[in-house]
Amino acid sequence: MLVRLGNLDIMHVLADTTNIIAEGEVDQLVRIGDAELDEQDYFSIIGCKTAQLFAGASESAAILGQAPTELAEALKAYGWHLGLAYQLIDDVLDYRGDSGTLGKNAGDDLAEGKLTLPVIHGLKNGSTTQVKALKAALKARDSGQVESVFQILEDVSSLEYTVEQARRHINLASAGLSGLNPSPHRQALLDLAEFVVTRAH
Repeated sequence: MLVRLGNLDIMHVLADTTNIIAEGEVDQLVRIGDAELDEQDYFSIIGCKTAQLFAGASESAAILGQAPTELAEALKAYGWHLGLAYQLIDDVLDYRGDSGTLGKNAGDDLAEGKLTLPVIHGLKNGSTTQVKALKAALKARDSGQVESVFQILEDVSSLEYTVEQARRHINLASAGLSGLNPSPHRQALLDLAEFVVTRAH
């Protein structure tokens, strides 16, 4: 399909996007179960994965629509922040969401040993006992411990903190659309941003 489009700019964007996502996936796999993973490391990983995917798609759409370079960059930034927020809410839903609604089991990240922002925040802000329990749960990789982990994350406001970070990135995504003239299309992008941060699935 890309060959039929004959657009080298889009091909370059998608090639770069694919490479960066692959690097992010490898980085995440290497850090599975690593309780020393910090917030900066976490954002680096999701920046290379979900955020890059959304940014690449947004930029490609702009290029396909023959948008000016400045607009394409603005939409790329919109996609970047949208992707970060999407992943942050996904991390929250892994503890707060309903399995039937989500289409996946709650606690999957825990069972896979993935450190997400709620857990990273919990490890940093929890009591000695809470931190010990979180580390044990990560080591066990048992989704059956999701309720006890959830309670710790609620007690230290880790889930609330993660939602706040998602909202911050949604605000940045929406602000980046200020250069677009008011239109149904611009409003749809704003509505999408709001959905991402308020979704339950």
